[in-house]
This record gives sequence, C-alpha cells and structure tokens, in this order.
Amino acid sequence: MKTVSLLFGGNIGETKVVFEKASQLLQQKIGSISARSSIYRSKAWGYESKNDFLNQLFFFETRLSAEMILEICLEAEQILGRQRNSGQGYSDRIIDIDILYLEDLIIETEDLTIPHPKLQERLFALLPLNEIAPNFIHPVFKKTNKSLLSLCPDKSKIEKLN
Repeated sequence: MKTVSLLFGGNIGETKVVFEKASQLLQQKIGSISARSSIYRSKAWGYESKNDFLNQLFFFETRLSAEMILEICLEAEQILGRQRNSGQGYSDRIIDIDILYLEDLIIETEDLTIPHPKLQERLFALLPLNEIAPNFIHPVFKKTNKSLLSLCPDKSKIEKLN
C-alpha cells in the first residue's frame, strides 16, 4: 500500500458538502482515508475572485498507480460538476483535486508531475500538509513540509476552520 496526498479545493457552491461527496467517491475507487486535515479558507490564488476558497487535505491508502489516481480524480471532479475552462489560467471551480505526493515518488510525464510542482509556493497546500505530516521530506527539495512552510513566499491570510 502507498499513501497518496490529495488536496481538495473549491470556491463555488456548498464546498464542504462537495468535499464530503468527493471523499466518499474516492474511498470507493482509490482506497481508505488514513488522515484528513482541517478545512482552510483563503482568497483565490493566482487570480482575482469574489469567492473565497476552501481547501482540505486527505491521505488515502492505495495500490493504484499515479496515472490511475489522476484519472479517478479527474473523473470525480467531472461527476461533482467541475467545468474546466478552455483557456489558460485559474478560475472559480466547484472542486479541484490535486495530487501533492505519492509516497516519496518523483513522477514527470506529459499529464502529471508528482510532487505537485507548485506545492512549495502555496500556503493553502502547506498548512494542511503541516497539520498531518510536518516531517515528511519533499523528495525533490529534500526539505520537510515544515521547512517548506517556513520558506514559503506566499503570505496570504489563511483561516483554519473548525
């Protein structure tokens, strides 16, 4: 079994309900949840939006390949109502599921990069990671999540929800 770290994000609709539905769907297809973070609220990252984002991190235990996990995550997003914009850039979304880590594997394909290539730049990803796995070592940078958090250039205001 391998542990995959999946970060859920969304800023349209009933985000907490969508996260719960996504976690149930992914448990059926990827594997059991071994940990989940608190939910965090932040402003949009990389673009302007009037809607705040919620983010929550889940660790799933799985036997699946990275490619299969990606396929299932994209399918889950679509089932839950995600509309991908055809242009480049970020936009509001009902749900986004990012693969942050798959154990300590380094994967670079045309469709997938693990660890997530912008993880170290995003406070909204590092805070929930540090809640669950502060001492996990990023396989590319050879730094713990705790260290990446202290070095993160993102100074966004992020609120931890109950």
